[in-house]
Amino acid sequence: MASVLQDLIDPDSKKLTWLEHDGPVTIGPFQFAANVPVPVADPGNSLARAPWLHVPYRGRGPVPAGLEGDPVDEGFSGQEAFRALTGGHISADTREVIELVDEIGRCLLLHASFGQEEPFHEEAEQIFSNIEDGAALFDLLLRRAKGRIDEGTHYSEHNKGEESLGEFLLARILLQGAHLLSPTTPGVLYDIGVLLHDLAHRLSFENEKDSERWQVGLSNESRFYLQLSMADKEIREETPASYLLGVNREVLGQLEEAVEAYERFLASPAARLYPPMRVEVESRLAKLPHQKSE
Repeated sequence: MASVLQDLIDPDSKKLTWLEHDGPVTIGPFQFAANVPVPVADPGNSLARAPWLHVPYRGRGPVPAGLEGDPVDEGFSGQEAFRALTGGHISADTREVIELVDEIGRCLLLHASFGQEEPFHEEAEQIFSNIEDGAALFDLLLRRAKGRIDEGTHYSEHNKGEESLGEFLLARILLQGAHLLSPTTPGVLYDIGVLLHDLAHRLSFENEKDSERWQVGLSNESRFYLQLSMADKEIREETPASYLLGVNREVLGQLEEAVEAYERFLASPAARLYPPMRVEVESRLAKLPHQKSE
Protein backbone atom coordinates (compact mmCIF):
# COMPACT_ATOMS: atom_id res chain seq x y z
CA MET A 1 0.00 0.00 0.00
CA ALA A 2 1.06 3.61 -0.53
CA SER A 3 3.27 4.77 2.34
CA VAL A 4 3.68 7.90 4.44
CA LEU A 5 7.22 6.60 4.94
CA GLN A 6 8.17 7.41 1.36
CA ASP A 7 6.28 10.71 1.36
CA LEU A 8 8.06 12.02 4.44
CA ILE A 9 11.53 10.60 3.93
CA ASP A 10 12.20 10.61 0.19
CA PRO A 11 9.35 11.80 -2.06
CA ASP A 12 11.80 12.12 -4.97
CA SER A 13 12.08 8.32 -4.99
CA LYS A 14 8.73 8.32 -6.82
CA LYS A 15 10.32 9.90 -9.87
CA LEU A 16 10.87 7.32 -12.58
CA THR A 17 11.41 7.58 -16.32
CA TRP A 18 9.48 4.98 -18.33
CA LEU A 19 11.14 3.90 -21.59
CA GLU A 20 8.98 2.54 -24.38
CA HIS A 21 10.23 -0.15 -26.72
CA ASP A 22 9.16 -2.15 -29.76
CA GLY A 23 8.11 -5.69 -28.93
CA PRO A 24 8.97 -7.72 -25.82
CA VAL A 25 12.35 -7.04 -24.25
CA THR A 26 14.45 -8.99 -21.74
CA ILE A 27 17.07 -7.20 -19.64
CA GLY A 28 19.01 -9.47 -17.34
CA PRO A 29 16.36 -11.47 -15.44
CA PHE A 30 13.53 -9.04 -16.18
CA GLN A 31 11.02 -9.65 -18.97
CA PHE A 32 8.86 -6.80 -20.27
CA ALA A 33 5.88 -7.25 -22.56
CA ALA A 34 5.63 -4.99 -25.58
CA ASN A 35 3.07 -2.73 -23.90
CA VAL A 36 4.98 -2.32 -20.62
CA PRO A 37 7.72 0.34 -20.59
CA VAL A 38 11.00 -0.12 -18.75
CA PRO A 39 11.51 2.06 -15.64
CA VAL A 40 14.84 3.78 -14.99
CA ALA A 41 15.77 6.45 -12.47
CA ASP A 42 14.76 10.03 -13.06
CA PRO A 43 17.84 12.28 -12.72
CA GLY A 44 16.44 13.59 -9.41
CA ASN A 45 15.84 10.13 -7.93
CA SER A 46 18.98 9.46 -5.89
CA LEU A 47 17.46 6.45 -4.10
CA ALA A 48 16.87 4.57 -7.34
CA ARG A 49 20.46 5.27 -8.37
CA ALA A 50 22.08 4.22 -5.08
CA PRO A 51 23.53 0.66 -4.96
CA TRP A 52 21.31 -0.84 -2.24
CA LEU A 53 19.98 -3.68 -4.40
CA HIS A 54 21.96 -6.06 -6.58
CA VAL A 55 20.08 -8.62 -8.62
CA PRO A 56 21.54 -12.12 -8.95
CA TYR A 57 20.98 -13.74 -12.33
CA ARG A 58 22.64 -16.25 -14.61
CA GLY A 59 25.81 -14.85 -16.16
CA ARG A 60 26.27 -11.97 -13.77
CA GLY A 61 28.91 -13.34 -11.43
CA PRO A 62 29.11 -12.85 -7.65
CA VAL A 63 26.81 -10.27 -6.13
CA PRO A 64 28.41 -7.95 -3.52
CA ALA A 65 28.04 -9.40 -0.03
CA GLY A 66 27.69 -6.12 1.88
CA LEU A 67 24.78 -3.71 2.05
CA GLU A 68 26.36 -1.49 -0.60
CA GLY A 69 28.18 -2.58 -3.72
CA ASP A 70 30.51 -0.55 -5.87
CA PRO A 71 29.28 3.04 -6.21
CA VAL A 72 27.36 3.74 -9.39
CA ASP A 73 29.34 5.72 -11.96
CA GLU A 74 28.21 9.34 -11.61
CA GLY A 75 27.96 9.61 -15.36
CA PHE A 76 25.84 6.47 -15.72
CA SER A 77 22.48 6.96 -17.41
CA GLY A 78 19.96 4.14 -17.33
CA GLN A 79 18.21 5.64 -20.32
CA GLU A 80 21.40 5.73 -22.40
CA ALA A 81 22.39 2.21 -21.32
CA PHE A 82 18.94 0.92 -22.30
CA ARG A 83 19.14 2.51 -25.74
CA ALA A 84 22.68 1.17 -26.26
CA LEU A 85 21.67 -2.35 -25.24
CA THR A 86 18.49 -2.53 -27.30
CA GLY A 87 20.29 -0.91 -30.21
CA GLY A 88 22.97 -3.61 -30.17
CA HIS A 89 25.81 -1.24 -29.30
CA ILE A 90 26.81 -2.98 -26.06
CA SER A 91 26.65 -6.63 -24.99
CA ALA A 92 24.63 -8.04 -22.10
CA ASP A 93 27.72 -8.93 -20.04
CA THR A 94 29.16 -5.42 -19.72
CA ARG A 95 29.27 -3.56 -16.41
CA GLU A 96 27.00 -0.90 -17.92
CA VAL A 97 24.26 -3.47 -18.47
CA ILE A 98 24.74 -4.93 -14.98
CA GLU A 99 24.26 -1.43 -13.56
CA LEU A 100 21.18 -1.05 -15.77
CA VAL A 101 19.72 -4.31 -14.43
CA ASP A 102 20.24 -3.19 -10.84
CA GLU A 103 18.69 0.21 -11.52
CA ILE A 104 15.68 -1.37 -13.21
CA GLY A 105 15.35 -3.75 -10.26
CA ARG A 106 15.35 -0.85 -7.79
CA CYS A 107 12.82 1.07 -9.88
CA LEU A 108 10.52 -1.93 -10.20
CA LEU A 109 10.69 -2.53 -6.46
CA LEU A 110 10.07 1.12 -5.59
CA HIS A 111 7.07 1.23 -7.91
CA ALA A 112 5.77 -2.13 -6.70
CA SER A 113 6.12 -0.96 -3.08
CA PHE A 114 4.65 2.53 -3.35
CA GLY A 115 3.13 3.05 -6.79
CA GLN A 116 -0.41 1.96 -6.08
CA GLU A 117 -3.01 3.75 -8.22
CA GLU A 118 -0.29 4.72 -10.70
CA PRO A 119 0.16 3.20 -14.18
CA PHE A 120 2.05 -0.11 -14.47
CA HIS A 121 1.91 -0.88 -10.74
CA GLU A 122 0.58 -4.43 -11.17
CA GLU A 123 2.96 -5.01 -14.07
CA ALA A 124 5.92 -3.95 -11.90
CA GLU A 125 4.85 -6.37 -9.18
CA GLN A 126 4.51 -9.21 -11.67
CA ILE A 127 7.82 -8.56 -13.44
CA PHE A 128 9.67 -8.47 -10.13
CA SER A 129 7.93 -11.56 -8.78
CA ASN A 130 8.65 -13.53 -11.97
CA ILE A 131 12.41 -13.00 -11.85
CA GLU A 132 14.47 -16.09 -12.65
CA ASP A 133 16.35 -17.61 -9.70
CA GLY A 134 13.97 -15.90 -7.31
CA ALA A 135 15.21 -18.01 -4.37
CA ALA A 136 18.65 -16.40 -4.47
CA LEU A 137 17.14 -12.93 -4.63
CA PHE A 138 14.69 -13.76 -1.81
CA ASP A 139 17.54 -14.75 0.50
CA LEU A 140 19.50 -11.64 -0.45
CA LEU A 141 16.53 -9.35 0.19
CA LEU A 142 15.87 -10.79 3.65
CA ARG A 143 19.55 -10.63 4.58
CA ARG A 144 19.88 -7.04 3.48
CA ALA A 145 16.61 -6.01 5.11
CA LYS A 146 17.92 -7.32 8.43
CA GLY A 147 21.16 -5.44 7.86
CA ARG A 148 19.26 -2.22 7.17
CA ILE A 149 17.17 -2.65 10.33
CA ASP A 150 20.36 -3.16 12.35
CA GLU A 151 21.90 -0.05 10.77
CA GLY A 152 18.76 1.97 11.39
CA THR A 153 18.67 0.89 15.02
CA HIS A 154 22.34 1.83 15.41
CA TYR A 155 21.75 5.29 13.96
CA SER A 156 18.67 5.76 16.13
CA GLU A 157 20.63 4.88 19.28
CA HIS A 158 23.16 7.56 18.33
CA ASN A 159 20.47 10.20 17.70
CA LYS A 160 21.02 10.23 13.94
CA GLY A 161 17.37 10.39 13.01
CA GLU A 162 17.66 11.17 9.31
CA GLU A 163 20.12 8.36 8.66
CA SER A 164 18.01 6.00 10.77
CA LEU A 165 14.85 6.71 8.79
CA GLY A 166 16.66 6.18 5.51
CA GLU A 167 17.77 2.72 6.61
CA PHE A 168 14.28 1.79 7.80
CA LEU A 169 12.80 2.95 4.49
CA LEU A 170 15.17 0.64 2.62
CA ALA A 171 14.33 -2.23 4.99
CA ARG A 172 10.65 -1.70 4.26
CA ILE A 173 11.26 -1.82 0.51
CA LEU A 174 13.51 -4.89 0.68
CA LEU A 175 10.95 -6.78 2.76
CA GLN A 176 8.26 -5.86 0.24
CA GLY A 177 10.42 -7.39 -2.46
CA ALA A 178 10.77 -10.60 -0.47
CA HIS A 179 6.99 -10.72 -0.09
CA LEU A 180 6.51 -10.29 -3.83
CA LEU A 181 8.87 -13.19 -4.51
CA SER A 182 7.24 -15.42 -1.91
CA PRO A 183 3.72 -14.12 -1.17
CA THR A 184 2.78 -17.21 0.84
CA THR A 185 5.58 -16.68 3.38
CA PRO A 186 3.68 -15.09 6.29
CA GLY A 187 6.82 -14.31 8.27
CA VAL A 188 7.76 -11.62 5.77
CA LEU A 189 4.37 -9.93 6.14
CA TYR A 190 4.76 -10.07 9.92
CA ASP A 191 8.26 -8.55 9.70
CA ILE A 192 6.89 -5.65 7.63
CA GLY A 193 4.08 -5.11 10.12
CA VAL A 194 6.49 -5.10 13.08
CA LEU A 195 8.88 -2.68 11.38
CA LEU A 196 6.06 -0.26 10.59
CA HIS A 197 4.64 -0.62 14.12
CA ASP A 198 8.00 0.23 15.67
CA LEU A 199 8.36 3.29 13.45
CA ALA A 200 4.82 4.45 14.22
CA HIS A 201 5.24 4.23 17.98
CA ARG A 202 8.89 5.09 18.62
CA LEU A 203 9.51 8.07 16.37
CA SER A 204 8.12 11.59 16.54
CA PHE A 205 8.50 14.99 14.92
CA GLU A 206 8.72 18.42 16.52
CA ASN A 207 5.62 19.43 14.58
CA GLU A 208 2.59 17.79 16.22
CA LYS A 209 0.66 17.53 12.96
CA ASP A 210 3.56 15.73 11.29
CA SER A 211 3.80 13.34 14.26
CA GLU A 212 0.10 12.55 14.09
CA ARG A 213 0.20 12.01 10.33
CA TRP A 214 3.27 9.83 10.76
CA GLN A 215 1.75 7.66 13.47
CA VAL A 216 -1.67 7.28 11.87
CA GLY A 217 -0.23 6.54 8.43
CA LEU A 218 2.27 3.96 9.65
CA SER A 219 -0.20 2.40 12.10
CA ASN A 220 -2.59 1.88 9.19
CA GLU A 221 0.15 0.23 7.14
CA SER A 222 1.19 -1.92 10.08
CA ARG A 223 -2.43 -2.99 10.63
CA PHE A 224 -2.70 -3.99 6.97
CA TYR A 225 0.36 -6.25 6.98
CA LEU A 226 -0.29 -7.73 10.42
CA GLN A 227 -3.81 -8.70 9.38
CA LEU A 228 -2.45 -10.44 6.30
CA SER A 229 0.19 -12.29 8.30
CA MET A 230 -2.37 -13.59 10.78
CA ALA A 231 -3.86 -15.87 8.15
CA ASP A 232 -1.06 -18.17 9.29
CA LYS A 233 -1.75 -20.19 12.46
CA GLU A 234 1.85 -20.04 13.64
CA ILE A 235 1.86 -16.25 13.44
CA ARG A 236 -1.44 -16.06 15.35
CA GLU A 237 -0.36 -18.41 18.13
CA GLU A 238 3.38 -17.87 18.52
CA THR A 239 3.88 -14.14 17.93
CA PRO A 240 2.37 -11.00 19.48
CA ALA A 241 0.71 -10.12 16.16
CA SER A 242 -2.75 -9.77 17.76
CA TYR A 243 -1.37 -7.48 20.45
CA LEU A 244 0.36 -5.25 17.88
CA LEU A 245 -2.77 -5.24 15.75
CA GLY A 246 -4.84 -4.06 18.72
CA VAL A 247 -2.43 -1.21 19.49
CA ASN A 248 -2.55 0.05 15.93
CA ARG A 249 -6.33 -0.23 15.79
CA GLU A 250 -6.49 1.96 18.89
CA VAL A 251 -4.39 4.61 17.16
CA LEU A 252 -6.79 4.49 14.22
CA GLY A 253 -9.82 4.89 16.50
CA GLN A 254 -11.07 1.37 15.73
CA LEU A 255 -11.82 0.60 19.37
CA GLU A 256 -14.17 -2.36 18.95
CA GLU A 257 -11.71 -3.99 16.58
CA ALA A 258 -8.89 -3.26 19.04
CA VAL A 259 -10.78 -5.05 21.82
CA GLU A 260 -11.32 -8.02 19.52
CA ALA A 261 -7.59 -8.20 18.76
CA TYR A 262 -6.62 -7.92 22.43
CA GLU A 263 -9.04 -10.66 23.44
CA ARG A 264 -7.72 -12.88 20.67
CA PHE A 265 -4.20 -12.32 22.01
CA LEU A 266 -5.20 -13.22 25.58
CA ALA A 267 -6.87 -16.41 24.35
CA SER A 268 -3.83 -17.50 22.33
CA PRO A 269 -0.67 -19.36 23.41
CA ALA A 270 1.24 -16.16 22.60
CA ALA A 271 -0.11 -14.56 25.78
CA ARG A 272 1.87 -17.08 27.80
CA LEU A 273 4.96 -16.55 25.68
CA TYR A 274 4.93 -12.77 26.17
CA PRO A 275 3.94 -12.05 29.81
CA PRO A 276 4.71 -8.29 29.77
CA MET A 277 2.45 -7.86 26.74
CA ARG A 278 -0.30 -9.84 28.45
CA VAL A 279 -0.15 -7.43 31.41
CA GLU A 280 -0.28 -4.42 29.08
CA VAL A 281 -3.22 -5.85 27.14
CA GLU A 282 -5.17 -6.42 30.36
CA SER A 283 -4.47 -2.81 31.35
CA ARG A 284 -5.58 -1.51 27.95
CA LEU A 285 -8.76 -3.58 28.01
CA ALA A 286 -9.65 -2.19 31.42
CA LYS A 287 -9.66 1.30 29.91
CA LEU A 288 -11.67 0.42 26.82
CA PRO A 289 -15.47 0.03 26.76
CA HIS A 290 -16.20 -3.52 25.72
CA GLN A 291 -18.14 -6.66 26.38
CA LYS A 292 -16.26 -9.89 26.76
CA SER A 293 -16.71 -12.06 23.69
CA GLU A 294 -18.68 -15.26 24.23
